Amino acid sequence: MQIALTGVIVWALWRAGKEALGELRQLGERGISLRVSWGWCVAAGVCYAASLLPAAWFWERVLRSAQQKASFGKVLRAYLVGQIGKYVPGKACVVIVRTALVAGNCVQPVMAAASVFVETLTMMSVGAALATLYLIIRVPSNSSLLWTSIALAIVVTVPTLPPFFKPILRLLAVRGNRPEVLAAVDRINFVQLWEGWAAMLLLWIGFGASLGLVLRAIELPGFVFAPSGSAILGAIPPLVASVALATVGGFLILFLPGGLGARELILAAVLAPYLASRCLVGGNVSGEVVALVAAVMLRLVWLATEIILALVMWLLPYVAGMFRGIRPAIEKSSSPLAK
Repeated sequence: MQIALTGVIVWALWRAGKEALGELRQLGERGISLRVSWGWCVAAGVCYAASLLPAAWFWERVLRSAQQKASFGKVLRAYLVGQIGKYVPGKACVVIVRTALVAGNCVQPVMAAASVFVETLTMMSVGAALATLYLIIRVPSNSSLLWTSIALAIVVTVPTLPPFFKPILRLLAVRGNRPEVLAAVDRINFVQLWEGWAAMLLLWIGFGASLGLVLRAIELPGFVFAPSGSAILGAIPPLVASVALATVGGFLILFLPGGLGARELILAAVLAPYLASRCLVGGNVSGEVVALVAAVMLRLVWLATEIILALVMWLLPYVAGMFRGIRPAIEKSSSPLAK
């Protein structure tokens, strides 16, 4: 089973990378002369990696509130390794991988899986709310995007409210004859919801900053993105709203691995007006083209970051185990009694 699951994930990652590189080649075929500063891309990847920490923290808080005991290190490993499961069509692979890695004697699988849904939907709920707020204030004329954002916000927010998801957990506990799970469910309340919103606010700001760094890395004729001072604060709302609405929209299209295609189109639609008004200084490039290039580059940067994080976190226990085994042998060979 593990071999089959690993094979599916590797295939999905290969396909995602191939499609992203294919889109990049298509941009070249359209005559877009693109140069990239890889140092800024690395910074964008680091920013994205750091932004995932609040989500892992919130997932650990949900588990703890449900009386499921798991160290933050174990939760973080399961979260980062499971992140690459979203590229498998259907996105159920995320739940499977995270649940398998965090479940154990002190964590019930049903609660682990339920907590994954709570964490993920809370992230999407906050993202949709931020995008909706931005569209209402800055782009009220785009009614199609605004109503899409409102609908997405409702769809992903309602299931995270305790009055809605707690009955589902109770039903699972009763059917599984798990009284300890039933008792744990009653301890979950709105406190965890507010903790989640605070954590996910940090996550989305980090995601927006990662997009900004990708824009800084892009070198196109007539395009300059180097805000400073108060301009940085002005750039944060459109960046966060763009990446949030694109990610939420891509997430809800279940048959697309990682929201491929849909995410790029939504991001370009939200971001293009801001770029056209603030960042174009001439040339033949348009705001739509810049936004599309940024969306493709952002996907590549995030995909590379997720693969590296997943590999490191997956191998870390095995590497640590090797060193634990080597250390006693070294100490024994260097001791006076061994000579």
